Amino acid sequence: MNTRKMKLAVGVMCGLVFLPSFTHASTAVQLTDTTALFTIDFSFDDELFANEVPIAAEYGVSYLDRVDTVGYLIEGNEPDVPQIKEVNALVLSTAPIVGTRYSVLEDTKTTFQLFILATFTEPITEMYRARITKLPYYLNEKRTTVHQNQLDELDTPTLVVEN
Repeated sequence: MNTRKMKLAVGVMCGLVFLPSFTHASTAVQLTDTTALFTIDFSFDDELFANEVPIAAEYGVSYLDRVDTVGYLIEGNEPDVPQIKEVNALVLSTAPIVGTRYSVLEDTKTTFQLFILATFTEPITEMYRARITKLPYYLNEKRTTVHQNQLDELDTPTLVVEN
């Protein structure tokens, strides 16, 4: 096995061992009768390698999609998908930006916050929650993703409707 393949194999193995850790914070605030703001906080660190996290976020992306954006969904209590008129989202952090990604240096814990601004077609009358469905990151310029069971551990901000 050549040196390059060996380094890549060690990098992948370490990436599996040192997957990002998360803080668990989230909020949901109703801004108007049809608009809500959801935030989901997470942190990312790796003791051995530098990583990159995308700035862009996209509604409706599933775990299996091969994309370079953070995926998220907004869900209601009913089985039907909420009727969303417009939705915009962005990952924010104080980490340095390189191209379209945040740069996380090795042995550095960096905090991120996914901001989601959603406008529904009708007044908000039920509880809605937002969740991250895809969190890709880059290790040595190779895209990988946070495992589904780790995504399931993140807080999901719930918008509680007060009648």
